[in-house]
Amino acid sequence: MLVPEEPEPAPPLPIWNAALTMATAGPPDWFPYGVPVDPVHHLPILTAPDLSSMPIVATAFDKRGSAPDVGATLLHFYVQDQKLRTQLLHPQSFVQSLALAWGITSPDFSMWADAPRDLRILSVRMNRMLGAYYQSRGLRVVPSLRWIDSNDYDFCFAGVEIGSAVSVSTHGLWRAGKLRQGFLNGLHEAVERIEPRAIFVYGTVNHVVFRDIARKTDLVHFEDDRTRARKRAA
Repeated sequence: MLVPEEPEPAPPLPIWNAALTMATAGPPDWFPYGVPVDPVHHLPILTAPDLSSMPIVATAFDKRGSAPDVGATLLHFYVQDQKLRTQLLHPQSFVQSLALAWGITSPDFSMWADAPRDLRILSVRMNRMLGAYYQSRGLRVVPSLRWIDSNDYDFCFAGVEIGSAVSVSTHGLWRAGKLRQGFLNGLHEAVERIEPRAIFVYGTVNHVVFRDIARKTDLVHFEDDRTRARKRAA
């Protein structure tokens, strides 16, 4: 999701009202009880996805019908938050169509640079809860990681097994120097803490840091949807 460097108006109310209700009223009916949680923040732990095969392209979950080979596609949730509202309310309605894909990332919710810590943790909690739900329904789920800076390190990597593949997105970060540097610093931290078998990167990898990361783990790059669409149209 976009991570604005400068303060912006409050996020869209419909989805964040649903999120805050979830945070105060307890897990929703669809949450799979009994899922292991991390001992500090009690975030659901996502199991490492099977990598016996690999996807060849990544496509937004709401554009899955346009994928030329959905069975070889990683469906991602790097989209506007308002498109994720139905994920929070009715993820059951997506299981059948998402299951046709190679796999999905865990749904990614925005973090704001000026947001309080509780809201940042809530973003990660929603991510892990939905990821755990889809795993409970048999889908292959790649944990998606999101952070702003080092203040997020104690919770943004929680709920991910050591050695798991993970997914990150540079979309919306690359033109903002402070956010870009925060992302790159956190990427090194993710490698040290999680020791991922593979990192799926959605968006640009035009930085020396990625070459360094590629020497430590399998780095799988996917162009963002707009770039891929422009190349098809050229």
